[in-house]
Amino acid sequence: MTINRQIDSVLTQQISSEQSTHKLTDDVLVIASLPIVYGMQKPQNRWAAAAVGPALYAKAYDRKLFGGPQNANIVGEAILGMGFNTSLYPKGLKNLPDVLDPALKGKLGVIAPAAPSIVDWYHWVQKTYGNNFLPKLAAQNPKIYASSLPMTQAVVSGEITAGTFVATSALDLKAQGAPINFVVPGGRTKGWNAPWWGMVMKGSPHPNAAQLLMNYLVTKEGQQTSQHQLGAVLKGVPETFYLQPRKQVLKDLTPAKVTEFQNYWNSLFRK
Repeated sequence: MTINRQIDSVLTQQISSEQSTHKLTDDVLVIASLPIVYGMQKPQNRWAAAAVGPALYAKAYDRKLFGGPQNANIVGEAILGMGFNTSLYPKGLKNLPDVLDPALKGKLGVIAPAAPSIVDWYHWVQKTYGNNFLPKLAAQNPKIYASSLPMTQAVVSGEITAGTFVATSALDLKAQGAPINFVVPGGRTKGWNAPWWGMVMKGSPHPNAAQLLMNYLVTKEGQQTSQHQLGAVLKGVPETFYLQPRKQVLKDLTPAKVTEFQNYWNSLFRK
């Protein structure tokens, strides 16, 4: 199996380009931005086929929580948190406002709001910590990253001392002896998460294999493989966390609203 791991905005551009040239190379798409999930299923697009695997309709898979919209289904959840280099910052972090420590000025990492799902995270930050939090964070002169994975590696290497949007892979790195610790602001069951919607692509080059993969993703074995240290869609999967998926508010994530927020964010962080 070939996996093309990219942020939502890049995946969207790639799929859109393939659809426009009628040269689809993807079988299953997994993406974290609900507006994009709906957009790909608009009547003029209809890029997703119905997923028919039995695991998607088994009792263990709660379709009220994870099924839909339309031909999409949640196959897992991203859990993001703070990470800090334990050698450089033994004091540690407990909650997001701790990153405003003057000692961390110029030594922080932040995520660029390149996709609606990341804009949703910033909306959660503002609602949880107040609208004045982002200007204070920008005043810390942080380094901007495109995704959580390079930010996580940057914390481990000491390129930055702490990151505000770090992947749970930090837990495995910590277990391997890397100088990193990981904390979810608000706690694992109450903090922000990003549901991952999976879609079988209509007209995929391997339609039967696509159905098999989509079905496998929501089995216990598939969840243990793909959702290690992340949010699972089945209860009782070892080394995963079962929590209710966050509901992204579509009216706050329209293209115009996303652009408006990105412009605001750029005015703070890209001066």
